[in-house]
Amino acid sequence: MQVAFLKVKEFMMVKFINLRSILQDFFTQPAEWVLKYLILKNKLTITSQNHGFVVIEKSLSKNIQITHKSLFDDTIEGIKLNISKWKRPAPDTIPWDTKASGLYMICTLSKHEAERDGYTDSLMLDHEGNVAEATGANVFFKDKDGILHTPIPDSFLDGITRRTVIEIAKSKNIKVVERKINPEELKNFSGCFLTGTAAEVTPVSKIANYDFKVCNTIIELSDSYQLVVRKKKAA
Repeated sequence: MQVAFLKVKEFMMVKFINLRSILQDFFTQPAEWVLKYLILKNKLTITSQNHGFVVIEKSLSKNIQITHKSLFDDTIEGIKLNISKWKRPAPDTIPWDTKASGLYMICTLSKHEAERDGYTDSLMLDHEGNVAEATGANVFFKDKDGILHTPIPDSFLDGITRRTVIEIAKSKNIKVVERKINPEELKNFSGCFLTGTAAEVTPVSKIANYDFKVCNTIIELSDSYQLVVRKKKAA
């Protein structure tokens, strides 16, 4: 059971069970949209760096109107990633296909370092030096021919959102190639985005010195993903 704390401007602290439920009481919009909006607007960070507290200015809890469209418009430029000095462990050294807390230690270190350097997240390489994932989300790239490329999940989790986006892409006749991706290949890609429970479909505009554009393909995949998950929730 998820335990979260809400801290408002007057420093009133209340213990809540289930973060999304309490945010639904504060906002009229879906809670995950509000969370993502505040995170991307640098109003809120949910990491161990701030001791797990959710910090929300009281003014933000009143009359805030956020829709998926306005959220995406606000993040249309995409987030920026560095490349971590830490690598995902080899598959024969740890049970990499489990949600084990020890697996996230280097991810946490990488994200903290990225945030200190002005980035939103960090790209992780695998033990062979190939592209793996971000610290808590899978990664996709789009080439000039409109083909999507994503790393083979053989040393990191094959996310549910990742699999869903692959299904959506294929339903749109977008070719998806799962393969090993060398970091030097990043210069050949025109687009990039992350997928995950929290990230959903998040555009990436920059990884280290490599720049990407938020194209219609990424926007359409994001919109289609939203339709899928909202339909399931409504049911």
